[in-house]
Formats: sequence, C-alpha cells, structure tokens
Amino acid sequence: MSMSMRYIDSDKLSVYLGEISRLCEKAGLDAQKEGAKVVKREVVRRLKSIRTSDEKARARITHMCDDVEIVTKKDEFGDVVVKVQGGKSTGTLWHIVNDGTHRSSPTHFMDLALNSIETDLEKIVDEKLRGLFDD
Repeated sequence: MSMSMRYIDSDKLSVYLGEISRLCEKAGLDAQKEGAKVVKREVVRRLKSIRTSDEKARARITHMCDDVEIVTKKDEFGDVVVKVQGGKSTGTLWHIVNDGTHRSSPTHFMDLALNSIETDLEKIVDEKLRGLFDD
C-alpha cells in the first residue's frame, strides 16, 4: 500500500505551520510562567509550615519563605527556563534544609511541593494548549 500527497497551495500551508509553531511557543511560555507561580505558592506554604516560632530570630534574619524568587532566563541552548529558587540571602540554604545534614533532619519541602502540585501543572499545560485553536 502506498500513498502520495500533493500540496497545491504550499505558501498557505507553510504560513499555517509557522503560525502553529509560534502559538505553541507562546502557550509554552505562558504555561511556564503560570506554573512557576503555582510552584512558588506551594513552596512558600511548605516553608511556612517549618518556620520556627523564635521571635528574636525572626526579627534578625530573613526567613526562607520570605525570600523565594521566580527567575526567567535563557539557557546555553537558547531555551527559556523558569526557575523557582531562594533569593540572595537564603538561596544557598535550600539544599541543606531540603536534604538535611548529619546534624539536621531533612524536610524535603521541594519534593513535597512538586509532588503535591503535579496535577495542577498538568491542568495548566492542558488549558494553555486547548486554548490555542479555540479562536
């Protein structure tokens, strides 16, 4: 069995395919940004739950839940990457609090946050892709 296709108006087809590519890229960026907000909200919630109640320490230092950033940049391949990470004053402590040390127990706040919002992230991607061709 064989099949052959012939395109009469290839200019319209190439414009249409280019438009699909552009719309998918825009939807992907929108999904990344919206997903990062959901991740940040869940990470902050998890960090607030492990916050200590020492009022003197709270006045002196910035707590990790108050120093969460969303950073958007391009990687070495030119792809846009959106990261949720600790800020300047607490960013270096995230792996210690998450994984623990030989003196402290791990909290796994990053893993728990990502696992709890997995379905929310899938819904965001589905919503963005579904909205591409509804117009």
